[in-house]
Amino acid sequence: MSDRVDSFIFNLVQPLRDLGYSVSSDPVIPGVRARLYAVLEKPRGAVFSKYFNHYLFLDWDDDLFSQPERLLDAQQWFARFVNSTYKVPHAFRLTLPNLALVAVSEHGFDEETRQIALNRYFVPLLNGETGQIMLADLQAKSLTCHYKPHYRQTGSIPLEMAVLELSDFFRQLVPEGKLIRQ
Repeated sequence: MSDRVDSFIFNLVQPLRDLGYSVSSDPVIPGVRARLYAVLEKPRGAVFSKYFNHYLFLDWDDDLFSQPERLLDAQQWFARFVNSTYKVPHAFRLTLPNLALVAVSEHGFDEETRQIALNRYFVPLLNGETGQIMLADLQAKSLTCHYKPHYRQTGSIPLEMAVLELSDFFRQLVPEGKLIRQ
């Protein structure tokens, strides 16, 4: 277990609460070992594009053993957990879950994992949710996340709002931190 990673994640608790998140340390999510789970208490967005942000923070080295396959598995378990809290079937949702799984490391990430974060995202038409994987690299002082294409994509507003919010938090905790989007 990394003290630096745990300290980084612990320091997110109060800023998240200040922005209206319900925060759970060491959450119980089947199939996933995580450090912190935060969900908005009230939805954001307009009438037909409301969303709840759901953030899950994991220790890349300790919780995921630095393995990209485990990262992808964790994202699937996280999506199942969040979707189980919604009573409306995926196709009929007017309020979407917007998931961000954030892996935090003090030793960096391999290229395969960086490519997953840069190129993989989840859109409402396919599975009734939006979401992405982000990588907080404390060694390189960088936050890697989904690249927003030049064309408008389905679910781009909640995806981008999560990036802006989490990158602000990252820069508060890592003042020289940078956002990597390819």
